[in-house]
Amino acid sequence: MLKKIIIIIYVPLILIISVLFSSKELVIFPSAEVKRFRIFTYTDSIYTSSASFGSVSGVSDKSIVFEYTAGSSNAPLAVRPVNGIEINFETDTVDIRKYNQIDIGITCSKSFVTNIDIVTAGLSGNDTSVLKRHYYSGIIKVKPGKKTYGIKLDNFDPPWWWKSRISFTTYLSLADKSLDFSRVIAIRIGKDPNSILFHSPVGFEINSIKFRKSCRIFVTAVFAVCFVWISLAIMILFFGRKIVPPSPQPLPPPPDPDEEALKRLEDYIAENYHDPDLTVEIVARKVGISASRIPALLQKKYKMNFKKYLNHIRVTEAKRLLTESDRSISEIAFAVGYQTIPHFNREFKKISGKSPSEFRK
Repeated sequence: MLKKIIIIIYVPLILIISVLFSSKELVIFPSAEVKRFRIFTYTDSIYTSSASFGSVSGVSDKSIVFEYTAGSSNAPLAVRPVNGIEINFETDTVDIRKYNQIDIGITCSKSFVTNIDIVTAGLSGNDTSVLKRHYYSGIIKVKPGKKTYGIKLDNFDPPWWWKSRISFTTYLSLADKSLDFSRVIAIRIGKDPNSILFHSPVGFEINSIKFRKSCRIFVTAVFAVCFVWISLAIMILFFGRKIVPPSPQPLPPPPDPDEEALKRLEDYIAENYHDPDLTVEIVARKVGISASRIPALLQKKYKMNFKKYLNHIRVTEAKRLLTESDRSISEIAFAVGYQTIPHFNREFKKISGKSPSEFRK
C-alpha cells in the first residue's frame, strides 16, 4: 500500500519538476550570449518641420537609456514623428525559432505605446533593398514604473509601412510563408507616433531583452494530467472502482482542398499577369482547375472575380513601376498586360482613385 502511495505522489511531482526546469531562454541584454552588437537611433528626417531628435544617453551593463524630443504634429500621417533605438547584431544572426515569446523590461515615468520590431535577414540573392531586411512588428502599452512586458512571437506581423514599399505580388508570395525567425539581425524599440508628446523631451530605460519558450499551456496541461492521474489512482486504491476509459475522439476534418488549388492559381497569375491575352480559360487549362471553379476560389478569399483580381495585380505592379522607374506611362501599361492606354487609365483610376499621371506626381 505504501509503495502505491509513493508512486501516486512522486510520479506527478517528477513530471512537474522536469517541465519547470526545461524552460529555455536567450538573453539579449544584459548578457554575453550575443557577443557583439551595436546600438543605433532612428528618427524621422524627411520633413525638417517635423523632425525629431533622439539619442542614447547612457549604456551600462544594466540598462540602455534613450531620450528624444519629438517634432511637430503637422506632418502627414505617414511621417509623423518616429523615434527609437536599434540593437544590431552586426555580422552575427540569432536563431529564435525555438522560442515563442519576447520579454522586454522597461522603466519610464509616463504611459506610452511602443512598437517592437524584429528585423530578419531578407531573401538570399534578392537585390531589392526593401527585401534585404524583413520587419515584423508588435505593440505593447507601457505604464509608468519598472515593468516587464511579454509579446508572443505569433502576434508579430509585417508593419504597414513595409508592406506599402513592396509590390502586391511580392507580398502575396511572402504572406504564404510562415514567419522566418532563423536569422534575426536586429531588434528595434520605438515610440508609436500617436502616443508622442511634441516638443517635450521624453525618455525611457531598457532594462532587459530576452526570448523565451513560454510553457504556460504545457505546464497547465501537465498539472491537469497529474490531477487526473492522482484522482483516478485514489479512486482505484480506496474505492476499487473500475474506471471506464473515455470514448475515442473523432478524427480531425481533412484539409481544405481549395487551399492547394488557390495556391496554384495565385502563383500562375503572379508569374503571367503581364500576358495581355490571359483569360480565365487559359489559366484553368494551365493550372488544372475548371474555369467555373476559379471565380469561386477568388471570391472566397479576396471577394473578387477573375477580371477584378487580375486588374488589381496589374495596377499594383504599375504603381510600383510609376514610383520606382522613369518609364513612360504607355510603356508601363503595356508591361503590366494592358493593350490600350485608355483601358489602363480607366482601370488604374477605378482601383487607385487617381490617374497614372496624378499618381506619379
